[in-house]
This record gives sequence, structure tokens and C-alpha cells, in this order.
Amino acid sequence: MLALYVSSLVAVWIGSMSGVEAQNYTIHASVIFARTGERTPLLAPDTTRLTSLGAQQMNSLGAYFRRRYITSNEEGSLQGAGPLTGLSSWSLDNAQVFVQTTDALYTAQSATAFMQALYPPQVLPNSTASYLDPSSILANNTYVEAPLNGYQYGIINTVSQYDPYSAYLDGAVNCPNFAESALRYYTSEEFNETKSRTTTMYQSIGHALPDSALPQTGWGYANAYLLWDYVSYQNAHDPAAKAILDGPAYRGTIAQMGALASQKQSQVYGDLTQSHVIPGDRIRAIAGKTLAARMVGMLLDNMASLGKANKLSLFVGEYPPMLSLFSLLELSEVNEKFKHIPPFASAIAFELFSWTGNDAANVSGDGLMYPDQDALWVRFLYVNGSLASDNEDQSIKSYPIFQRGPSETDMKWTEFEALVSKIMMSEISDWCTICSSSSVFCPGLVGASTSSSSSSRKSKNASSMKPEVAGVIGAAVTIGTFGIALILAMLFGGVRFSRRDKAKPSELGGFKGSAKLASDQDLHLPKNAAPIGISIAAFDEDLKKGHERVGSWELNDASSKDTEAQRNTFGSLGGSTVASSEPDTKPSHERDEEDDRINPFDYPVLVRENV
Repeated sequence: MLALYVSSLVAVWIGSMSGVEAQNYTIHASVIFARTGERTPLLAPDTTRLTSLGAQQMNSLGAYFRRRYITSNEEGSLQGAGPLTGLSSWSLDNAQVFVQTTDALYTAQSATAFMQALYPPQVLPNSTASYLDPSSILANNTYVEAPLNGYQYGIINTVSQYDPYSAYLDGAVNCPNFAESALRYYTSEEFNETKSRTTTMYQSIGHALPDSALPQTGWGYANAYLLWDYVSYQNAHDPAAKAILDGPAYRGTIAQMGALASQKQSQVYGDLTQSHVIPGDRIRAIAGKTLAARMVGMLLDNMASLGKANKLSLFVGEYPPMLSLFSLLELSEVNEKFKHIPPFASAIAFELFSWTGNDAANVSGDGLMYPDQDALWVRFLYVNGSLASDNEDQSIKSYPIFQRGPSETDMKWTEFEALVSKIMMSEISDWCTICSSSSVFCPGLVGASTSSSSSSRKSKNASSMKPEVAGVIGAAVTIGTFGIALILAMLFGGVRFSRRDKAKPSELGGFKGSAKLASDQDLHLPKNAAPIGISIAAFDEDLKKGHERVGSWELNDASSKDTEAQRNTFGSLGGSTVASSEPDTKPSHERDEEDDRINPFDYPVLVRENV
């Protein structure tokens, strides 16, 4: 009886301490990197897109972080959660929340689904006056609800492979040295042993499935991740495939394929013993190094603005940066789960917070009061998989990083910054050099004359240059090169430009000209139409026909005349320009072309004294 009484007191004490702890610190900023929700397999012939299940997964993830950072003081909040100070509760403020993804369709869709739950629609009956957006209230005190029951439109920033910021979200892409290092794994003893041991299993599944995305020769350990991605999707969406995989012959095969995929990908993206350009450059984990820099940079921006900017930052991408970061943070050394490919809708986060105590009044979140750096702390969080009801682990957990003890999940900012600075790659110029990347923005950062002997040295000017400036410089170099080539062609190649007289329009012309001949009565040219030469060439045969007219609008009904002509004329301004097969002629009243030919060595302007 006494033991039961004591245990009850301990439970009450622990619960009360958890509540005190949850309210005894203030979160100033959080940076999240989330893997996308379920998508169609990468081996599918169509464009990869987010599935409805994947959208629900990301929506659940967004709702989870809303419970942690926005409604944590309300009923049903998560244990240990705390509100993110100063973050708008109901109305989305895009100045406080930053969202960025790669330009793949399914990554942007995943971010949208996340934001739909983080800031759900503001339905009027569920709103109060304190939450209403003043811009939605008219002068007559009428509230105008946004479409889709008050849908809130978040800004989703997407970056393509031509954007310097793409290196932060997936640093392994467009990195030739990473690809070269990854290929070494295919010659390793581990790869060859695993390949020979699993070939029969892969071949058997390839034969059994009704629809195979790869030829039979492609079913092997070399394509472990792509095959697991494909088979998992078929198991979830194809009844015939599921019946086969649930049968006694293949029961447990998907789990085995997942383990093999994780084994291979953790070596490709997380082997810290591999170097390439510089000893110790850890080229395999390049994606984690750039992601770490991006996430820490967002926390620094929040600190620089005294808590006003980047309160909540969300990046959405694929799993490789997460695997790389797990290795760099030394998480995979102490927990086997960090050697596995994170499931869809998994997320990692860095929280920046301070212990309030007696200094609670020194924190406002509005840029007026902010703790000193010595008072700031950081913790690492991980959500393993979607937060669906069948997930056994629905709570977000903090984990110690850099092999600290189990109770040391919270780190002082100064210590965290010192350790992370050793693993991250903050300058895109360094990424260009380490990767030997030919991305369009790299010449503006490292220069075109970088030699192998100086590849380990970064340029002083390049290191202080922002990625936006690098992109502009790269474009300027391209334009300058084209300009020099054009000048040389004019000087030595005989290229000349001429000016046509616009004062006397031709009365002749014809089908290839700007007007119609008497024989062109069936040719309809819309007013202000684009030149006939600009059209869509659908087949090679079309290129051989030149300006041949196909049919006449007189053969069609009158209502389709303008539509057909405009479709042929405005089909694409980027289409093929069809050259004439006839010799070029000009009306007799036009001046000779030689009179107006531009001569770079002649006087710039001369008065024409003849008529």
C-alpha cells in the first residue's frame, strides 16, 4: 500500500514537473526539414506527383506542428510543447513563416498540404473578432470570407537546379564528385557480397509482379532503393500486387527490400570515411553539410532580427539530405533508426529557445526584446514517419547530437554553433569547388580559371558574394561571351545588319510577305498577327514542306476561320522558324541592301543626298 502511495506521488510529481518544464522555456524560432508525403514511384513513366495519401500525411504533419507551436496552451496539446513566441495564431503572416522547396511538383504539393493544416481555413462561425483580418472587413462592417471557406494562401518558394539555393536543399544533385565517389560503392566488397546474396530474391519478385517497371536484368541490389520504392507503391495501390506480396512465398519481402535499400543508401549518402577533392571533405555527406548550413542560417536570421523574422521555417525535399545529416550529427552511431531511410512525411527540426525563469519579461518576440546568445539553447527533434493513427510512435522526440549523453538533448547555442560549424558548408562557392560542379551559377563564384592545385582554397571575393549575385554574374558572363563572338563575326566573318525602309510598304509581297497577293484570297492573316514563319513543327516532314499551304479555310465552316489561323500563327513563339526554299527577293522600289549595310569602320552617320 505504501509503495502504491509513493508511486502515485512520484507520478504526480513527474507530471507536474513536465507541465512546469513545458511552460518554463520560450521558443524563439524553429527550422523544419520534412520529407515529402507519399508520391508516385520514381520508376513510373509519368511525372512524379503527390498521392492523396501523401497529401493527408503532410496535412497531419502540419497539424502536429500547429499543436506544438501555436495551440500548445489549448486542450489536447502535446506534452512538452510550448508556443513559438510571437507567431500568429490564426491569420497566416508570410513575413513570419518561410517555406522553400525544390521545383519538383510533388515537393511543392507537399509543402502546400503542410501549410493547409498549419494555418487552416478561417471559417467565419469559428472565428472571433480578435482573429479577423482587418483587410477582410468592409466599411459597412461586413466580413468577406476568402474562397474555399476562408482558405489561407501561404507563399511557397521553389528553387530549380539553376538557383544557387538548390544546393542547400539537395547538395548531392549536380555534384559530379559526389557521383564519382558514390560509384565506388558499387565496386566495394560489401556491395558485391550483398548483390550475390540477394539476386535470387530480386529476380523472383520481378517475375512475380504483373507489371514490371524495369527489365528483368534491372532487378538487383544495384537498384535497391528504386525497386523498394516501386514495390512499396504497388503493394499500397495495386490489389493484384498486394495479393502476391501477402502470399506465403513473398511475405516479409517488402521489409527485407526496405532494409537493403537503407543499407545501400546509408553508404552512398552517409559514409563519412570517403573523401574526394580534399582529404576529409566527406563528399558522400555533401547534402547534409549544405542543409545544416541552411537550417542554422535561418536561426541566425531570427537572432539578427531580434525574433521578428523567420520564426518558423519549413524546407521540403527528399530523404538524402536527412541521411547525410544523421551521419554528420553522429546520430547513426548511437541509434540504428537513423541508418534507415526516413519514411514519407518524416521531419527533423532545430528549435531555438531560452529558459525563461525570472527573465520572462525580457522576451517579446516582436523585435524589441531578445535574450543574449549566452542565454539561448538548441534542441534537435525528429518525427519518424507520418502521424497517421496506425503509427506506433506519434510523439516528436528530442535526441542528443554529437554523441552527447541521453539527458543532454539541450545544448547551449554557443556550443552548438561551434560544433555545427565544423560539419556544415555555408558558402556555395565551396560547394562548387568541392563538387567540381558546372552549374550555371558557379562561374560567378569560383571563376573559370580554378586549377586543381588551388581547388582547396576558396576565393576571398567569392566567399563574400551572395548566391543571387553569383547568378547575375553567371548570366552576364554568358551574355558577354555571346557579344564578343558576335563582334568577331562582324569583323572577320562578314556578318552584317541592314535596315529596311518602313516609309514605303510593299504592295507586292505574297504568302511569305507581310500582305497577300491576289492569288492568296484564301489566306487569312489576323490583324497584328505574328509572322507566318513562326509555327509549330510537329514532325520532321513538316520541316521539309517550307511554306506550303495545307488546304484552305474555304473548306471549313466560317466559325473556325479565325480560330484555326490563330492557332497556327500563335502556336508558340518558341517554335521552329521555317526557312524558305526560294531565293530571297525584294520589291524593285526598295533601296539596295548594300546602301544600308553597317560598316564598323565607317563614319557613324552620313547625310543621304540622293533620292
